[in-house]
Amino acid sequence: MEKRIINLTKKICKEHFEMTNGDDCKNLNYLWYMYVHGTKKNTFKPFVFLAELSLLHYLKYIDKKSTNNVISMLESTDKENLFVASQVIQFYRKERIKELGEFNIKEPKYVEVRKSYETKILNKDIWSNKKKLENNE
Repeated sequence: MEKRIINLTKKICKEHFEMTNGDDCKNLNYLWYMYVHGTKKNTFKPFVFLAELSLLHYLKYIDKKSTNNVISMLESTDKENLFVASQVIQFYRKERIKELGEFNIKEPKYVEVRKSYETKILNKDIWSNKKKLENNE
């Protein structure tokens, strides 16, 4: 797999691991632990991009229509679409980091993210889209 996609995946997993490392979302923290330190380390699963898209949408960096367009690209079996989707996610992620920095519990917006993570970020919509994407792997 494209090295740039793997590197982006690692950064996303590490940041989401840190986001979920609190009392509000301990259950999901173990999931991210597996992708940062555990048996899933250095592997790509589409839900990682879905989680980041959900975060970007929650923080209003990307609108619902654009989010759905990226998800459609991820659903495609064409590897070029996966690369384009990763670049879109990377662009908006960089915008978020430029404004808010990487996850930091002192940033008020990230405090809200942590409180809402299980319902607004990694929620049932993500898991239903995950099933569709895994069928294309």
